[in-house]
Amino acid sequence: MAGEKGFSLIEIIVALTIAATLSISFLGVQRQSALMAQSSKDSWKVLNLSQDILAHKYPDRMNMVSSGWVSWPGPPEGSFRVGVETVSSAGKGFYTLETRSDDYTLEWKVYRVSHKKK
Repeated sequence: MAGEKGFSLIEIIVALTIAATLSISFLGVQRQSALMAQSSKDSWKVLNLSQDILAHKYPDRMNMVSSGWVSWPGPPEGSFRVGVETVSSAGKGFYTLETRSDDYTLEWKVYRVSHKKK
């Protein structure tokens, strides 16, 4: 039914259907990529927060536990809390450090050796 220089109605419908399907698939892949990128960004943010807190608080000033989440001004911004597992009277032992930024939380087990002189 197509003329010498034109396309038939069926060819046009098939081409549009294929284009729409590819477009929808591409948008789904794009959305998934954006979600993965955001997840990766958030997890790196909380990892950087953990490293920053450990660099400033460990080992010299990590000598008390927190009763709740303590705000960390950043950057990167977030919060942390310190818990005790087994610590000797000299301050030597295992502490837990939890860091939280947005929806991500990391928990670290830190072994601290006391720097107190006898």
